[in-house]
Amino acid sequence: MTSPTSEIQALAQRLGRVERENRCLKRIGAVVLIGIAAVVLIGQAKASRVVQAEKFAVQDAGGRVRAELGTFPDGKVALVLFDKDGRTRIELRVLPDDRVGLLLHDKDAKIRAALRVLPDGRPILGLFEKDEKLYWQAP
Repeated sequence: MTSPTSEIQALAQRLGRVERENRCLKRIGAVVLIGIAAVVLIGQAKASRVVQAEKFAVQDAGGRVRAELGTFPDGKVALVLFDKDGRTRIELRVLPDDRVGLLLHDKDAKIRAALRVLPDGRPILGLFEKDEKLYWQAP
């Protein structure tokens, strides 16, 4: 037969184990609740509609850069389109002195046509020979 003291000790041990398990379950529940709250709050955050960078590059499936939009070391801001071999074909740019231009390049990346607007607002259209020597200009 068991004595009342040993029964009380067994009950005390069982009660201690149940209390530890209860504390553990409460902690797990709190972590799960915080996780769910974080997911809900992150889901409600508004996505920024502005992406900021100095330069964006568009690559084709082969990893070749086909377009760049950004600021360049010489101070210009430009959108440059490249052919499949990486040569410049079209360039839309704003220079640091406020000149703007649209340049069309041949397959050798030589400028063949240019539409420019000078800082004073005067437009210039130029056509160039293969060696980029001016062929015709208006005005």
